[in-house]
Amino acid sequence: DSTITAQITPTVIKFSSQFRYDVIQGKLPKLTIALPATHALTRLVGEQIRDWAVATEGDKQILTVEFIKAIEKTYQLTVLSEQTVETTPVTVSLTPPQPLDAERESGAFTLAAEDMQAEIDSASGLRQINATAGSLAAYRFSARPLALTLRLKRIESVVTASDRVTTRLEETRLLANHALTLNV
Repeated sequence: DSTITAQITPTVIKFSSQFRYDVIQGKLPKLTIALPATHALTRLVGEQIRDWAVATEGDKQILTVEFIKAIEKTYQLTVLSEQTVETTPVTVSLTPPQPLDAERESGAFTLAAEDMQAEIDSASGLRQINATAGSLAAYRFSARPLALTLRLKRIESVVTASDRVTTRLEETRLLANHALTLNV
């Protein structure tokens, strides 16, 4: 079961991928996860991790996680990765990390945006569900491959200003009154 969250910011898209494994038979000495070539692994969270390595194979990276003791029954692994946003506006394809050698996978994919406008162009392999508070969109999936294409644009401020100057001439002085109204 996978729970994936993508946080979109003006410079980077942060992915938090939480994988819950159910080992039905035997024990697993290692797990493998496919990361897109555009992702940079920032953190790996899980119990009993001895070592991990990332190797590039074609258009993807393979993350191999080895354990101190082979895992059995259930295991939870969290992979934090980032995809850079070079310039805006841009059309970007979000492809989350994918566990390899899993018989079945289902899960949720949630999007959130901070200081960015995100318009969804296409969603393949995803079924839209109600988004939680603070989220842009939420999806469920029951199989891979899945992909989400977004058009990203920075939020641009709209500023209006009006200025009114009133002057009054008296015998010994000149009075000037400035009133500035600024709407952002």
